[in-house]
Amino acid sequence: MHAAALVSDSAPLWESRRQIYEVTRALVEKTERLYPRLARFIYISSALTIGYGADAITEEKPGRSADFLPYCRMKKLAEELLRERHRQAGFPIVILRPGDVYGPRDRTSCLRMLDAASNGAPLIVGRGACRFGLTAPTNIARAALAAVDRPAAVGSAYTVVNRSSPTYREFFGALQAGVGKPQKMYVPVTPVLAAALILELARRLIPRLDPPINFYRIRRITTQTTYDMGKTLRELGYNSDDDYRTQFAQIVAWYHAEKRRREKP
Repeated sequence: MHAAALVSDSAPLWESRRQIYEVTRALVEKTERLYPRLARFIYISSALTIGYGADAITEEKPGRSADFLPYCRMKKLAEELLRERHRQAGFPIVILRPGDVYGPRDRTSCLRMLDAASNGAPLIVGRGACRFGLTAPTNIARAALAAVDRPAAVGSAYTVVNRSSPTYREFFGALQAGVGKPQKMYVPVTPVLAAALILELARRLIPRLDPPINFYRIRRITTQTTYDMGKTLRELGYNSDDDYRTQFAQIVAWYHAEKRRREKP
């Protein structure tokens, strides 16, 4: 199961290519040499490859394209590489496309969001009513195990999300409540988008800047994105853990343990 990749919505093309596509290509070539009778190669891609900003997204009915992100373009290129190796040589691929992956030990997103919430920063933009395609890490594992057990899955791609889609207000509100800093007022969308654009321009002038928001992040949390799980349920027999409230509590519990560890002298 190949899950190693750069995860970033701001990384440049050269870095995304090296740490997503080139890594995958090298691993496939080595795997083909060392394991000619390999039963399954499971690739963890991203639901962004079939779009965002729409309801019930599928490969046949994609959402808004995220190809402006080098991350997304390189995930697509890696998928194309794997499909080509399957067509040419029968390389036994299964592609899993998780949605928004949040869970304990997530230092890419959850750690930053909880640090911000602890400092009183507002996380909810607008009313937070839009839903999103949450994928708990345990559900990626469940889907991978299901893919291993089903030979008919070889050559196919499957979206993997919780079947219950929370709102951003539920998600961010749980994080804020977990650190004792509930958000007391709405933050209007338009000025936040304007601030994000200004910060993006500043980052182009000073590349070492790492602003907490960008235009894409604000668009994501103010745009509804859900994925159709029909194919995954039918063909994989995937059984998801949909208790997202417990999943959010687990993130908060991990954060407090991580914070205590960081504060140790």
